[in-house]
Amino acid sequence: MNRYIYHSIKFIALGELFGLVFSLFFNYLYGNFIYMPSTNLLQEEFSRRPLNGMLFSVIIWALMGLLFGWGASIFEIQRWSLTKQTLINFSIYYIGFTALAILASWFPLSLPHLLLFSSIFTIIYAVIWLITYFLSRKKAEN
Repeated sequence: MNRYIYHSIKFIALGELFGLVFSLFFNYLYGNFIYMPSTNLLQEEFSRRPLNGMLFSVIIWALMGLLFGWGASIFEIQRWSLTKQTLINFSIYYIGFTALAILASWFPLSLPHLLLFSSIFTIIYAVIWLITYFLSRKKAEN
């Protein structure tokens, strides 16, 4: 039980860190003079109390940390083939991340935007998977 709590806290902290770093990056990229933890659309929903928008973003980042942290544990199930591990991991990440991205108002809920998001997500997943695969293979050979 302590192991699960420890890992959950670690995953939440990593989610918070990545969320903060990426939000700062995009604030500078878009030339914002006032920090916005998420999109304009989400911040407008919390315009009466901007602090609630920050809290909502922190919760989303924590959930993302948990999703990606615990989702990676799929690859620890040795009795499954790499194909099965990958398909289940991809499905968990895609469904969970898509739901969180929609909640965070990262893109409008429409078919063209969902298709674009899905394409970008799939390409990024494939690139990360291939890099990890070749690094793991090289490590196993040594």
